[in-house]
Amino acid sequence: MIDDWIRRIRSPRLAGLRTLMRWTVLRPVSRWFLRIRISGLDHCTGLDQPVIVVANHSSHWDSVLVHGYLPTAITRRLATAAAADHFFHRSRPPVAPRLFFNAFPVERPGRPSKAPRGLTGELLSAGTSVLIFPEGTRSRSGSSRTGSFNPGAASLAVRRNLTCLPIQITGTWQAWPPHQTRPRRPRRAVTMTIGEPLVPQPDETIAGFNQRLRQALEAPATHR
Repeated sequence: MIDDWIRRIRSPRLAGLRTLMRWTVLRPVSRWFLRIRISGLDHCTGLDQPVIVVANHSSHWDSVLVHGYLPTAITRRLATAAAADHFFHRSRPPVAPRLFFNAFPVERPGRPSKAPRGLTGELLSAGTSVLIFPEGTRSRSGSSRTGSFNPGAASLAVRRNLTCLPIQITGTWQAWPPHQTRPRRPRRAVTMTIGEPLVPQPDETIAGFNQRLRQALEAPATHR
């Protein structure tokens, strides 16, 4: 089962389709609803892949911004960890998360599912970068402080000595809050701030690195 997921997620044909959809759908639609400001793109230069992209989460717009505006060198081989109990609980999961964001199922704590165990690690071993939202669900308050912060991304980084790329996203809760089925109009201002890549230090614990990741997502954003 894991092999089937890896083949689909790493399909060159689907990667080409996602790149096309990025330019023809994700960017035009997001710009219709949002006034977007991106900073820190220089932090994406020269990154060894695979990389673990870690972002705060308050809206469906968050995945759109990451997949739509990170460099193609990253997004072409980027898969998104999505809640198995929410997106993959039906016999026919929705097409959009898989088509646009290369979504794959992960099990959330306390929410049993049929998600294949170890898939995230296998994808990283195969050279696929992954996008992880450590909060596990969208913020219900829109606060700039993250909620519960699952150490899964930190654990993968520490155990495999991989780089994490922290991304702080602001304004998306106001543009499309969790309690609404459709994004708001008129256009709302949102910001995606790409932080400096973080690499686990020798002998750094998972808890310690997880705290550094959390601080990177909660730090006051500085724009250039």
